[in-house]
Parts: sequence; structure tokens; C-alpha cells
Amino acid sequence: MVIDRPTSHIDIMPTLLDLLGLPANSGIMQGLPMSDPRIAERLLPLPMSVFGASGYYDRGFYYMEGSSGAVFKNTSLYFDDNSLLSFDSPESDSVRVKIEEQEALQRAIVDRMQQKLPPS
Repeated sequence: MVIDRPTSHIDIMPTLLDLLGLPANSGIMQGLPMSDPRIAERLLPLPMSVFGASGYYDRGFYYMEGSSGAVFKNTSLYFDDNSLLSFDSPESDSVRVKIEEQEALQRAIVDRMQQKLPPS
């Protein structure tokens, strides 16, 4: 089977269980079997801020925001001037909001984990 959309490491265990015909405990796992059509509807964050850009995959398109605030959209992970969106467009604004929401969620998770760690 060819999977023509991005997946995540969280999809590995549900996929293996599905292939073995075993039920997946959805209360523990966040992913989906890679053959599940709902995967195509899932927003997949691609946090890359360490390299000066962050992005995500959503409904057939990759979106990326560069460190300058420029926003790109393409059907592949290749971005050039042809994939640059207008800076002030509603679509660019929407991309920036989604990326900021994902980065805020990541910060909150890391902060929460650090609060749970015993002092070193």
C-alpha cells in the first residue's frame, strides 16, 4: 500500500496493531493507522523553529512561515518564490495563527513537563 500523505511517529503503533488485527486503545494512543482515511484530514505540525522556520501539513498543502514572517504554500516540502503567499493576505494571517497556536502548545507541554521533573 502506498501512503500518499504525511504521517507521524504517533501513527506507527496504531498501524502495527491494525495490521495484526488487534484493537488500539484510543485512550492511550493519539495516532491513527496509516491506512485510515481520516489521516488526510489531520493537521500535522512540522516544528522546525530551530532552523528559522515552522510549518504544518493540512489537506494536501505544506505551509511554512520563515523567520521574516513570510508565508509559503506548496504541495511539496519545496518552497521558493513561486510558493510565497502575499504577506497581508487572510491565508497568510491564518497560517501564522495556526503556527503560533502549535508553538504555544509545545511551550505549555514543555513547561508542564519541567514542573513535574524532580530538581537536579
